[in-house]
Amino acid sequence: MKKKLVLLVVIFALIIPQSIFAGSSDEKIKTKIRYDKAGQKIGESKISTKKNKDGEEVTIEEKFDNNGNKTGQRISKSREPISLNQTQDVSLKAEVDVEDDGVKGWWVATTTARWDYWAGDYSGTSTGSSKSYENSFEEVYQAIDLIFVKTQVLVDGTILGSRQDSNTNASTATALAKSSKNYFTTFHDLEGITSHKFEDDGFQDWYPTTNDIE
Repeated sequence: MKKKLVLLVVIFALIIPQSIFAGSSDEKIKTKIRYDKAGQKIGESKISTKKNKDGEEVTIEEKFDNNGNKTGQRISKSREPISLNQTQDVSLKAEVDVEDDGVKGWWVATTTARWDYWAGDYSGTSTGSSKSYENSFEEVYQAIDLIFVKTQVLVDGTILGSRQDSNTNASTATALAKSSKNYFTTFHDLEGITSHKFEDDGFQDWYPTTNDIE
């Protein structure tokens, strides 16, 4: 009886930490209601943000319909530019920044996929966006040497459209790709995939990829 009790205690001790600490303490989670163009509720989204080992702040939006079924997922990324003169260890970055009073900047990469309806048909679209701000409040833009975006729209796994935008000494780059084929319904797998480029003198180049599945 004592052996069984000890075994149960050990198992319980192993399970509890996994369930309680499954998410990192720096992970931010929130939910929001999703509406269509007519203002009708179409479901909810669970949005989680967490910094990865490369120092990127990754935001994952999981989309659910009104019945709780997962319908899609959107992945966006952002980060503070890393100076070429500072440590490459992103885990020490926060300590370095405390002593740095210069403008740090904040780079944001996003993709938005959606169905557009016109004259009885649906077309898939993907909007890719690269934006450079002064800081993570994302209120004031800040120009960098090169900012680039290339987005592709896929329907049922096939690339049906691609667009890109590249600007120098600018703070934004945006591209909208539309599918070359129209559909009678939206019962198809729609995805947008975007490649981004952020380049600025004195900082590490950043080439993230983002996507959105609708």
